[in-house]
Amino acid sequence: MTKKITTLLLSSFLVACGGGDGDSVTTIDVDTGVGIYIHTYNFVFQGAYDSDVIVDATYESYQSGTKTTVLHSNAIYGSSDANVLEKAIKDGSEEIDVNFELRDANTNVLLADKQESYEYDYDDNDDNDYLDKLVFAVADETLSPVEYKLEVFDRPKEQSTATSAPLYVINLLGNDDVNVIIDNVQFQGELETIELSDKYDVDLTSPLSNITLQQLDGTELVFCDLSSESFAEKQSLIIFSKSTSGNASCLITEV
Repeated sequence: MTKKITTLLLSSFLVACGGGDGDSVTTIDVDTGVGIYIHTYNFVFQGAYDSDVIVDATYESYQSGTKTTVLHSNAIYGSSDANVLEKAIKDGSEEIDVNFELRDANTNVLLADKQESYEYDYDDNDDNDYLDKLVFAVADETLSPVEYKLEVFDRPKEQSTATSAPLYVINLLGNDDVNVIIDNVQFQGELETIELSDKYDVDLTSPLSNITLQQLDGTELVFCDLSSESFAEKQSLIIFSKSTSGNASCLITEV
């Protein structure tokens, strides 16, 4: 956000005989930064429950200069964590620059990074200015060669109603596009890997039964039973990924 700081400037000249006042008042806008709320997901598969990686972010912070914040250090596959980059300020190009890094927790070796730049118009009347992001760290270390990826998305901010609720899908399995089938009807075709799907409006008066990912030739990739899930009063995300046993599975979470 920006704050207006008022300064009193004193004239360097004195008026000899009670002359005019040389003081002047100047108001300057100061960029005091904005909070960036980040929800980070660890899907670096290392063969079981353990996933010993760290995700951090480096940015410019008001009055603190260059700052690095650890976003995720929970060494459990499929876990998530929420953090805030406090008072992130714009650069000379009027953008907020953030560099995300995925590192090996034991050796500190850089595995992947992602440079992001955000345009943001501060609201002088809003003390709750913020950005909201989702960060996914993805890899499968049981494959050779290993490809580490960091992907960053705007967090959707759709509201549920008494009759419907927003639902999104992300596929972390393999590298091929897939079709998303919800209750035996294609919802979205050719969804790319590690991309958020379009919004699906869940009809709360008619609960969902299942969701399936299909290869583009129609072959079923993974089936997810939704019959016991409640989507009311929240925004949901279904994450398709490997389970800790190495099989394709789905995880349903609030986002």
